[in-house]
Amino acid sequence: MRNSIYGVIAGGLFVLVGCSTELTKQGDSSQRGAGGMDSGEHYAAVFTSDSFQQDVLDNSQVVLVDCWAPWCGPCLQLGPMIEELAQEYEGKAVVGKLNVDDAQEISREYEISGIPALLFFKGGKEVDRIVGVKPKSVIAEKLDSLIGGSRP
Repeated sequence: MRNSIYGVIAGGLFVLVGCSTELTKQGDSSQRGAGGMDSGEHYAAVFTSDSFQQDVLDNSQVVLVDCWAPWCGPCLQLGPMIEELAQEYEGKAVVGKLNVDDAQEISREYEISGIPALLFFKGGKEVDRIVGVKPKSVIAEKLDSLIGGSRP
């Protein structure tokens, strides 16, 4: 008999049949890159508690921080989009990921109560945020407005 998992993501029903053991293997963050990417090149920076000051707060560029966790379905959905944005904005902005499970003190400091949460920094200060999954165009528009230019 096959195992089934039923659930709801963003108003849509999903059914996983016969994959309960595979789901555990694929969900293991030690086997996945930032944002749930399984293979390929990664462009998004990985921010940690140790690097946050230097990589985000002391950075002269606009910085987008994707606050995520490996168990968060919507975060994994957003992961490929963040990778694309990191590649597209290379040299114009820094786009990276912060695993909130590994950086709980930063999560508390910035009052992250829902993920995915995208924090936009300019001059070392948070200037905007998006909570939840939004279209890539919405995220790009925010980056463009902060950079002061048009989309690459």
